[in-house]
Amino acid sequence: MIREYEVTYIIKEYLMKQGWYILAYNPPGSQGTFTIPNPTKDPEYRGQTGSESPDIIALKSNEEIVEILIVECKSEYDEDDIQKMRTLFGSKDRRGVFLEIVVKQALANGYKIDPKRKIVITLAKAHGGEIRPIRDMKTFHIETINLTWNPECFSAKEDINKYFKITES
Repeated sequence: MIREYEVTYIIKEYLMKQGWYILAYNPPGSQGTFTIPNPTKDPEYRGQTGSESPDIIALKSNEEIVEILIVECKSEYDEDDIQKMRTLFGSKDRRGVFLEIVVKQALANGYKIDPKRKIVITLAKAHGGEIRPIRDMKTFHIETINLTWNPECFSAKEDINKYFKITES
């Protein structure tokens, strides 16, 4: 079975080859380098209760729109991740906080988001196992096609696409 770390890495690499700009990459074990605070949490609480860190945030733009892709990655389909995404982006306040952070972080990294362009947020899930498409989310399904890839030791220059098949739906 493919591990969550591998799914996250594979999808990041795949998106880059498809022309996406990777704004945030938070594989399992990272400390949430891109955390979206919950504006409704108790201001007296000093922890991160209710905060979320999407696994991958990617940007792609054309003359008319800027698409922000948020991807949650798991080894297999996970209903909890679907609910996490719906909760995070179901609130107008949290969506607003997210957009502010994205625009500022993108600018800090040299990716200017033109305020005249329409911003579209696309939610996505990535996993192995059963495909399990969801009507309101993009799915990246990963299948292993070559078992010789060693995720413990490989070159960053290596083309991992020869090891995996990714299907978007």
